[in-house]
Amino acid sequence: MKFILYILIALILYSCDSNNDFAVSSGSPTVTNISKNITFPTDTLIIYGKNFPLNNDSAAIIFNDSVVFKKNDCLFWRANSIGIIIDERILSGYFYLIFGKDTSELFNITVLPYPPFETTTINPGSFKMGSTTGFEDELPVRNIYITKKIEVSKTEITQRLYEFIAKSNPSPIKDNSLPVFNVDWLDAIIFCNRLSEKDGLKAAYSINDNIVIFDTTANGWRLPTEAEWEYLARAGSQTDVPANIYSSAWFNENSGGIPKIGKQKLPNSFGLYDMLGNVCEWCWDLYADYNPIDTINPIQNFGSHRIHRGGCFLDSKSFIRFSSRQSQNNLVGIRLVRNK
Repeated sequence: MKFILYILIALILYSCDSNNDFAVSSGSPTVTNISKNITFPTDTLIIYGKNFPLNNDSAAIIFNDSVVFKKNDCLFWRANSIGIIIDERILSGYFYLIFGKDTSELFNITVLPYPPFETTTINPGSFKMGSTTGFEDELPVRNIYITKKIEVSKTEITQRLYEFIAKSNPSPIKDNSLPVFNVDWLDAIIFCNRLSEKDGLKAAYSINDNIVIFDTTANGWRLPTEAEWEYLARAGSQTDVPANIYSSAWFNENSGGIPKIGKQKLPNSFGLYDMLGNVCEWCWDLYADYNPIDTINPIQNFGSHRIHRGGCFLDSKSFIRFSSRQSQNNLVGIRLVRNK
């Protein structure tokens, strides 16, 4: 009998605790804070406060006086917190909550057009492209001159961003934080154009069925050329592999046979992560022998298959090199660049 009494007392005390997510104390509903002031579609936003009514089905969150989230639209609705998934209807501006006759104060919020990614700007420069110790298709070694300033994504594009823009995710191992892979080259091109449109940039590609024309002067997002990729990967390195490949790259000896979330290994001197290993990265160029006299912003527009670079989490050390060239691996993702 005493045991039952103790339980009843504990339940009463618990239900009266103002910190309890499901206990509404007396007073008007009040919003006190939000989990972040800058968010993006597919992100989770949590609204904190007190006295949120649990039995008022007309309670709602109003964004910019137009987008309405009712209780049933939310991830959760508790006495002191409400969780929602930001969707594409929500634009930067403000929101407030309505609880019957009560209205909260306005909260300003910035909504980015898509899940963000970090970039850095790389200045023009020159480097020796190719290798005398690799495979035959890496010859001849020649001086290459990159004359354009390039903005480049610090990491490989995530599944979250790719799926938001492309409305699909070809990756066989799915996780929003992992790099997207198993991407078809043409789908990567379409992704670049759609992202450029989101940013109000001039598309780098014109697409007519399977024919793609590359506008090298456009400021939109695009794939790097093969020469640009090696320039970005080497980041001034005169050797064909990093000083410590295990601290720089995921490959068959340390990946456990699965891709990894970006930025877990050391960046190169340009501040770029996973240029080697993790997932391969598409380039614009077609696979063919190097043209030894094409040395200023070279582009290979004729060949058999599209080039991808960098090697992947299943590759051996022999492919985890700056000069290694591949053209028929399925584990290929995207690193974005654009002209500055």
